[in-house]
Amino acid sequence: MFERVPNLVSIVVPVYNNAVYLPACLDSLVNQTYRNIEIVIVDDHSTDDCAEVVSRWQSEVAHRLPPERIIFVSLPVNVKQPGSATVGLFLAQGEFIACQAADDLSHPERIQRQVEYLRKHSDVEMVGTNYATFEDGDLEHASLDYSVWIKYGREQIRQSYGLGEHCVCDGTILMRGAAFDRMGGWTRRMTSASDFEFVGRYVSGGVVTENLPDVLYYYRLHPGQTTQRLARGESW
Repeated sequence: MFERVPNLVSIVVPVYNNAVYLPACLDSLVNQTYRNIEIVIVDDHSTDDCAEVVSRWQSEVAHRLPPERIIFVSLPVNVKQPGSATVGLFLAQGEFIACQAADDLSHPERIQRQVEYLRKHSDVEMVGTNYATFEDGDLEHASLDYSVWIKYGREQIRQSYGLGEHCVCDGTILMRGAAFDRMGGWTRRMTSASDFEFVGRYVSGGVVTENLPDVLYYYRLHPGQTTQRLARGESW
């Protein structure tokens, strides 16, 4: 165990063969109004040019985010999403940890609003947000149609997971690092439901959780995204 850096938000971005979308994702993070961040990028043995893309992007933003605040790890083998996400979580040094999918975008005020919420509600340890979906390249027409499963109110969220329902989008999560230190990372015993197990284990384990109703996250719809690959029977 180590002492977490006060006020720092570690944003964990696992990536596998999503180099084409990664710069936009990372730009949305470096443009956050909350400036005290580090970005932890875990390349899960991609076969595209992910490493080169990260290197170019890092040189472009060096004047805005110090090199020590960008952690890039290239895994020697493919360990799938649960493994790469957990590697990033263990590398996170911040008092707070946020999650982000490599092909999605965050609203500029996302991190600030979530940190402010946790600061005001000392009993809450994890907070997600509402989100909108957009067809690849068409953020202007983002839709709320797919986010109807998100629920609000800590008690309703607790009850939902107790009934086996899912109501917190893992990509929108920001949590206290202390919660991760107690609860650990994603299970590798599951594939398509590992995100549900991760959030559900936290909620069921006593981590008080809330969702913000504001749209602070944008979920990109495209054929290569993890959800659609898993639905087709493919792997991460």
